[in-house]
Amino acid sequence: MVKEKKSNFELLRIIAILMIIMHHYFAHGLTQVDNGITFNLILSKILNFGKLSNHIFILLTGYFMIKSKINYKKIIALVLEMSFYSITISCIFYGFHIVEFNAKLFIESFFPIIWGNWFVVYYIILYLLIPYINLFIEKIDKNQLKKLIIILILLYCIIPTFTNNAWGLTAHNFFVLDYLIGAYFRLYPINRLNDNKFNIKMLLIVSILSILSIFSLMFIGKLFNISKIIKHSNYFLANNYSIVGLSIAIFIFSIFKNININSKTINYISSSVLGIYLIHDNKLIRPWLWRIIWPNMDYINSNLFILHVFAKVLFVFLVCLIIDKIRRLLLNRVEDKLSDKIFNLLLKVKNIFNMWKNKTKKNQYEYNK
Repeated sequence: MVKEKKSNFELLRIIAILMIIMHHYFAHGLTQVDNGITFNLILSKILNFGKLSNHIFILLTGYFMIKSKINYKKIIALVLEMSFYSITISCIFYGFHIVEFNAKLFIESFFPIIWGNWFVVYYIILYLLIPYINLFIEKIDKNQLKKLIIILILLYCIIPTFTNNAWGLTAHNFFVLDYLIGAYFRLYPINRLNDNKFNIKMLLIVSILSILSIFSLMFIGKLFNISKIIKHSNYFLANNYSIVGLSIAIFIFSIFKNININSKTINYISSSVLGIYLIHDNKLIRPWLWRIIWPNMDYINSNLFILHVFAKVLFVFLVCLIIDKIRRLLLNRVEDKLSDKIFNLLLKVKNIFNMWKNKTKKNQYEYNK
């Protein structure tokens, strides 16, 4: 009998994708309006915290993969899903003249592993590095891993947060850092983080401080008439390298780690999180979704703004969920068979290469002899 997957982390994945959709609502659908500081502007800054979901997804990866072996078929299936959505969306949008034809974007849509969604591409790179990262973690002890994480947090979170100098920071850096933290939590549980009263208290404290920072920066920007400060008043929440965002992500992760939920419905919905991400943040869909359909900017000065935010985020989530479930229903078996064929082909190529390499070594040895 197959044991039902626990749903606490699956629920966290669903919440994380909702947070990302909300972040994209603000990032891709709103532009800075020069009409002073309004209640809706303040709300847009407070609610634009979805980037910390990037940390959550990689913390989850580190937590689970430190005790698992990578499955290369999973990477093949992921690339196939990326390719399906990228090519299909491109053909639909250009074929039905929804957007003006762009030859460069059309060609790029056939190679999503190169020009696709940045997060998924970097995730694949991280996934391929997992065996080597895990081997490294196995070779060092708890204190060495803790010291390494502290150093990386200092270099890639604390200093960049307060200097706005990322020191060459890329997604690879904070992906590896998040992975190490997630792995540490699995290998060496921290007693304090096993207490949800503590986690919730710390989450509230950091969140309140973040909101106060938004008000403070807005006040400074207004006082000295510096629009750039007002525009970036949610600075401490809106950067991937922010120590604030990482801290909130860790406390949210810890809260869900400590709860016990079992729900087939949650697990069913969670299985489409990647599809939801790939659909709604496609390069062609992105401007069309946020600026043309039920345009976000039409509500920036409306009393219905907050209602529009949550209604549209939920609408995008549900529509993308339905689309992905239809794809799975129609194409799951086809994709599984194709993944197997590609995997077996790669194995044959690998075996041929190994045979050639061994033969070359043998010939070289006989020659030297």
